[in-house]
Amino acid sequence: MLRLILDRSCQCAGFAMAENDRVICKKEWQGGAMHTPTWFAEMATVIQDSGHSVAEVDEFVCGTGPGSFSGIRAALSALAGMALPGNKPVLGISSAAVLAYEYASAAFDSITVIGDARRSRLWCASYVVNADKFGIKLLNGAELSNTASDFDLIKADELVQKVPEGSLVISPDWDRIGDLLKESFSSEQLIKDKLSPSVDLMARLALQIPSPCRLEPMPIYLHPAVVVRS
Repeated sequence: MLRLILDRSCQCAGFAMAENDRVICKKEWQGGAMHTPTWFAEMATVIQDSGHSVAEVDEFVCGTGPGSFSGIRAALSALAGMALPGNKPVLGISSAAVLAYEYASAAFDSITVIGDARRSRLWCASYVVNADKFGIKLLNGAELSNTASDFDLIKADELVQKVPEGSLVISPDWDRIGDLLKESFSSEQLIKDKLSPSVDLMARLALQIPSPCRLEPMPIYLHPAVVVRS
């Protein structure tokens, strides 16, 4: 099974091509591929240099956020275009869930991912990770839906009540909300860094626990659409 995995939800965007659990090639863009107009051509070059082609890919996997809505949409559009000639499936998996799996620690009962949802709101979700069985679920025991229903949209003053006691707290938006997190939680409870999901891990999660992957995915967008009348 040859997979092409792409995530552009965070500032550090990346892609990987993996055969089963072996990564064949990959590239990361520090600062965000959404601001690099040549990212698609660069990805094509890396794939070509690996001796493979997009036509060989059996399945495409996209990180669906939450995060940069324009980045996620562009990634999904790119994968849909590559998948169309061979009628290959495009799957989506929550970038936040991949982050949670990557940084989960046995020293904590759960792990909570918090991000800046804009419009004076935060998004958050708490997970329980079973690394021995390569499993991840929401804190309430529910399977991931990889949709907005996995997340809470909250105000800053609701944050402490929403995060369970004994949960490790991480964020892909530390540069924007790090001060708030430091005010709200103990230093031991935080990873004080801006984190991005590993596309290597996203490849393995998509392979080993395919049930969380949503077929025909959409970006995880937490705010209702805004209509502007002229």
